[in-house]
Amino acid sequence: MSEIITAKDTESQTSLALNNQDFAKIILDFLGNKQELNYYEEFDFTLRLNDLEQYYYKIATKIEKEHHTSIEHFTVIIFYNDGTSREITGIENLNKFHETRDVLPQEVLLNWNIVLHFPNSPTIENQNIRIKFITDISNFSKYKRVKVGAVYTEIEHTNEVWANEILTLIKDKTSEITIKYNNVYSTGLKIKKYLFQKETLPIIFVLLFFPLMIYVSYVKEIPQEYSYEVIASLQDSQVSNNSNLAILAVQNLNSEFLKKYSDNHIESDELKKTFNEIIKDKSKTEFLTSSSGLLIILFSVMLPFLFLYLWVRSTINYYHMGSFIIINNRSEAVHNNFISEKSKLQYISISLTLFTLISGLLVNLIYQLIYNIYL
Repeated sequence: MSEIITAKDTESQTSLALNNQDFAKIILDFLGNKQELNYYEEFDFTLRLNDLEQYYYKIATKIEKEHHTSIEHFTVIIFYNDGTSREITGIENLNKFHETRDVLPQEVLLNWNIVLHFPNSPTIENQNIRIKFITDISNFSKYKRVKVGAVYTEIEHTNEVWANEILTLIKDKTSEITIKYNNVYSTGLKIKKYLFQKETLPIIFVLLFFPLMIYVSYVKEIPQEYSYEVIASLQDSQVSNNSNLAILAVQNLNSEFLKKYSDNHIESDELKKTFNEIIKDKSKTEFLTSSSGLLIILFSVMLPFLFLYLWVRSTINYYHMGSFIIINNRSEAVHNNFISEKSKLQYISISLTLFTLISGLLVNLIYQLIYNIYL
């Protein structure tokens, strides 16, 4: 018999006597219907056989402290790159497991079946825990074209508090196998995500290119307008003779302002005809010059972006460690080769080149602004 105390104060005590079967029914009904607690996160990790064992022992230690609860079944399923899979049943077999085939593990699924069974009760409650490790989900991830791993946890439970405690244990262990990246790598990922996408590149190009074109046109237009006003004033005041002013106009005005000067201040038809020929020649020269200037501006805009793209790619390649499940010689060798192939010299070279290029462009831009404003 079991006894449940339902009310108690300083003067009286009320109790209810139940047999084990009824007591178990009350407890199981109290736990409620089965629910699911899911957790999914994308990150890189390095998972070894020892880590798989530790996941089991962390949960087993908690289960051992609970009454009428036990691990009924534990399995590990390993999925390989050749399409095969291997199922390992029980922690004892996992401790003795050694993969001898030349295959590369890509996914691992851990599965616990936990039962809650009170004595003399016909009812058994099952709690299921599943943890799946995936080494590459880049085709479905927010970090597309970057190889990234993921861990998916699913807990079927009837006790929400118990499920939260299990999830906390799993998260604590998962944090130990997670690869922690520095801010440089995170910055590279953000730049790639927001800048180097098909949808954003045209917009960024327009935002950078057209302001530069407007600035160049504005800088060229102001001296021409000033020169025209000066020459026109001299013409109107007759301080200098017309031939000298005509020569001065040809030397200092572009085709647009030269035509304006010709229309407003040249009266001789013969001189106007000469001016029109000069204007045509100047227009051709200015077209070639402006086209060259446009190409230079385009190159000046694209070059930093090109080196920025190279820097982002080299940063991601250099710092990215990937996700690996290391349980045999093949997986250990692939992991070691992946690390050793990273070129620190190449990354530093691209970083210094980008820094020098951007610094030079900024200094030149600041100089041009100061020169045009104050000098």
